[in-house]
Amino acid sequence: MKIKRFYAPTMRKALEEVREEQGPDAVILSKRKLPDGVEVVSATDYDEALLRQSTPASGGPDPEIEPPIAVVPEPHVNTDQKSWDSLHTEIESLKASLNTRLEELQWDSSQRDNPALARITRRLLAMDLDKSLVRTVTGLTGRLEDETRMWRAAIGLIARRVPLTDIDICDMGGVFCMVGPTGTGKTTNIAKLATRYALAHGADRVGLVTTDDARIGAQEHLFRFGRILGVPVQVATTPDELKQTLRQLEDKELVLIDTTGCGPRDATVFNHLTALLSQSPGINIILTLAANVQTAGLRQTVRAFEQLGLDSAIITKLDEAASLGGVISTLIEANLPVSYVTNGQSIPEDITPGANSRTSLMTQLVQLGDEQDADATVNETLDEIEMTFEPRRFVGNA
Repeated sequence: MKIKRFYAPTMRKALEEVREEQGPDAVILSKRKLPDGVEVVSATDYDEALLRQSTPASGGPDPEIEPPIAVVPEPHVNTDQKSWDSLHTEIESLKASLNTRLEELQWDSSQRDNPALARITRRLLAMDLDKSLVRTVTGLTGRLEDETRMWRAAIGLIARRVPLTDIDICDMGGVFCMVGPTGTGKTTNIAKLATRYALAHGADRVGLVTTDDARIGAQEHLFRFGRILGVPVQVATTPDELKQTLRQLEDKELVLIDTTGCGPRDATVFNHLTALLSQSPGINIILTLAANVQTAGLRQTVRAFEQLGLDSAIITKLDEAASLGGVISTLIEANLPVSYVTNGQSIPEDITPGANSRTSLMTQLVQLGDEQDADATVNETLDEIEMTFEPRRFVGNA
């Protein structure tokens, strides 16, 4: 069974494309409306038994799938609201599972039919990029005939999906709070940013605050740096103290707040951070993510800290990472903008604004994960996809 998706401005046009490409024996598996048209999934060499095997054992159809798929039994008339909600949730879950399986079948088919695409897929997966991201990218690039162009377009599409922010603390100032797991470089990055701002605008315009009452060593690190820079460091460990401290620092153009490091499952520290920040609106919250952490750990960290209302992320420890696929996949999945990247401990040199980091991130991704193209120039791939794909296909998480 060969499955394919068709996109068209109208259903009539989509069906014409199905008949033209797959013939009159094609079977429509699903159809749905999109903001700019419709999507139709069809198949040739239709095998109902195979499709049933790909459906979760609990049964039940996608409401958009045409017969001969089985129909979900109607609920009893006296079913209460809770049962209705449960049934709706189950149907949505089955729908998502079936759609995912259909996409996987289509992807597997395209890999078999296109050896060049299969080779590129293996190269991308070897970079530790998320499989769903690779599937999306290769789905867009698979129609290109030349393998070199296909590869460059794939890298370019991934590069365009990495969310970056043009905010540069060292230019605009403001109040910023660093959060993240222990050892990801919160205090060191505060030192880098404070030094850069002080050199450009004067140390008297910088304010430093620590809320870390769990590690004396962390406080001492910031105090020692403050003495070197000539900037007093304030301590605020309660919501009222932080609110009062920020009021005292209103004349400062840049205020940087250090916090206690914690793991994704440390509910006590998260509750403390939430309470601490709740009474001081207007604080920009920046998550520090270490690039040398595995994908599962990065995802857990982002999910845990999202409850604080993250504004951006600083990617740290690029110089210690064995691959960048995990951190890049996580950023794209969470749509979390990168404000800075760091690749060493030197203050203030080893930090770069996110807006200037797209090419360097992708170059390092390729160099670490793909021996075949270790010297690839990402600039060429970015230029090429401008001419190959419509921008709406790769802006943000689209």
